[in-house]
Amino acid sequence: MDPYLTAVESAEAQGKITPAAAKNIADWLSQPRYLEYRGELIAHIERQDWKKLDDVFWTVIPFGTGGRRGRMYPIGSNAINDRTIGESAQGLADYILSQPNPGQLSCAIAYDTRHRSRHFAELCASIMVANGFQVVFLDGYRATPQLSYAVRHFGCSCGIMVTASHNPPSDNAVKVYWSTGGQVLPPHDEKIIDGVMQVEQIHRVDFDQAVAEGKVRFVTQEIDEKFQSATLKFAWAGSRRRFPECPGAR
Repeated sequence: MDPYLTAVESAEAQGKITPAAAKNIADWLSQPRYLEYRGELIAHIERQDWKKLDDVFWTVIPFGTGGRRGRMYPIGSNAINDRTIGESAQGLADYILSQPNPGQLSCAIAYDTRHRSRHFAELCASIMVANGFQVVFLDGYRATPQLSYAVRHFGCSCGIMVTASHNPPSDNAVKVYWSTGGQVLPPHDEKIIDGVMQVEQIHRVDFDQAVAEGKVRFVTQEIDEKFQSATLKFAWAGSRRRFPECPGAR
């Protein structure tokens, strides 16, 4: 890796990339945990695509507001890709496993219409199974409330929703949910964040094999029916009516 590390140092010295980006790129070049991304990173260095490299490596994408969100790109510590999504799932699994009595391990997973959402959902499922979790999987585009409902319905340890909510179309994200079906709250949130940032190895199994072995179970139809039934209990009778406008509203 010496020639590529030298090229990165030279780019930093010439002001083509920031010092923080240079450090993160060097980590991805030299550390074994990033080995599967090394070929793509080397190709960028050989093309001298420093502007893109600086953009996707200048920081480590944060884990906040219940999850990790940002622009998608195949490599980079500041992008949504298999590595950063994988760290999120592994960090969540590690934290739950660190609890004194974690109980029966299970995780509900759902995804929406964002690009590569199904891929990221399968990735998260393969990681959770590798860490000893049973996974209930909503196979089809579903909204976050159904994921929350599935967590509570099945009594899951946690939930993962692949969605970037209101972010631009170029983005994607994962949000994590606690056994309550709600987003993670203190003190769990900060400890999960610490775990995500310290992930070294991401454990994975083959998704299709996990399905064949019953470790991933598709529950879409069941949740659709039960969620709709539960939701209709709160429906108002009669037609909708316009509420009075607020004073001063135009």
